[in-house]
Amino acid sequence: MKQVNENKWLRTERRGGGFSLIEILAAMTILLVIMLIIATIFHQASIAWDSGMRRSEGNMMARASIAFMARELFEAVTFKDVMSGETSNIQDKSDDITFFALLNEGTTGYRVLRKIRYYQDADMIKRSTWDVSPGMSPSQYGSYTANTNVTMITNVDNIVFIRSDGLGDPEILPRSLRVLLVLNRTDDVSGVGAKSYGPNRQTGGGKSDDDITTW
Repeated sequence: MKQVNENKWLRTERRGGGFSLIEILAAMTILLVIMLIIATIFHQASIAWDSGMRRSEGNMMARASIAFMARELFEAVTFKDVMSGETSNIQDKSDDITFFALLNEGTTGYRVLRKIRYYQDADMIKRSTWDVSPGMSPSQYGSYTANTNVTMITNVDNIVFIRSDGLGDPEILPRSLRVLLVLNRTDDVSGVGAKSYGPNRQTGGGKSDDDITTW
């Protein structure tokens, strides 16, 4: 009788050392839920990282574009061709401006009179330039070898040039020009923008002052 009781105890001990099918299924379900949670967190973190990188890149591109425009606008001069009558055209709250600027030409020390146009074309900001030669009419710019047309920045929602004098004469250079540039990233979750009020946020400011802000 004693021997039988010991065998029963031994058989009971063996059954208690394993896991039932229900326990295994429950453990697998819990593990699957944990894996799904981790995967979701990782996916959201990846999206946030990618969005942050794109936003940072957009901010740098917007700042660089506006800073380049500001340098050329600082060198703008009053010019009117006596033959064709062509001159600057900077209308208030426009996305297309044309002006003339005296720019340094490389390391030669010479300054070149250049016609410059900034305008929005679909979701791009483009820059067209023509070098003005003495005695030549601006109507002949299209045949110049110095003519360039480049895309400065893409994914643009809109750009607006705002004159400091409001609705002033578009042929007269304003004392300062505010530039508002907004980028629209339709392929991700981020959007960026940049704006400038001109040097020192006031007329007659210093050339080297960086007055560009981004968001």
